[in-house]
Amino acid sequence: MDIEKFNYSKYRNMEFDDRSSSLISLKENDKRIQIHVDNIVTVIETDTNNRFGITKTYSRKDFSLLTECTTFSGKNIGILKRYDSIGQVVEINLDKDYDFSIEELIKKVEKEYKLNINKISNIGFDRRFVIENNKGKYCYIILFPNAIHNGYRQLTFDGQNGNLIEDKSGYFEE
Repeated sequence: MDIEKFNYSKYRNMEFDDRSSSLISLKENDKRIQIHVDNIVTVIETDTNNRFGITKTYSRKDFSLLTECTTFSGKNIGILKRYDSIGQVVEINLDKDYDFSIEELIKKVEKEYKLNINKISNIGFDRRFVIENNKGKYCYIILFPNAIHNGYRQLTFDGQNGNLIEDKSGYFEE
C-alpha cells in the first residue's frame, strides 16, 4: 500500500492569503489552505462557500500521512482515519454518539431559525457531552450574536434526535 506523503510542491502555485496569522496561509479560488508546522505538519483545507473542511496531519520525520478527518467549523466529524508507519488505517467513528447528523442540524436551524449555520462565519459551533441534572447527553451547541448590543443567543440541540434542549440569551462580558 502506498502511503500518502506531504508534498510542499502541491501548494507552490497558490498565492499567500495575508488575512491569516497562521504560519502559512494560502488561497486558490474558494479554497483556503492553512499549513502549521510544529512537531507535526497540519494541513487544514476549507472552502469559503461552507464551513466544512478536511484536516490532515503528517509526520515531520518522513512526511507520511498520520491522520485525516472531515471538519465542520473546525470540529472533527465523521470518520477519523489514523495511519501507522506502513499505511495501515484505523478508523474511528466520531459521529457514533450523534444519530442526528450535522447536515440534519443545518437544515433544521435554517428552517426553524432562519440561520444558515453552514454559511455564516460568526456563528460559534460546538458538539460535546453535556451533563445537566445528573444526566448526560451528546449535544450540538450553536452560539450567535443577537441584535442586543454585545448579546448572544445559544441554542443547544440533542445529538440523538435534534430536539431543542435549551434556548438562552446573554451578554458577552467586556
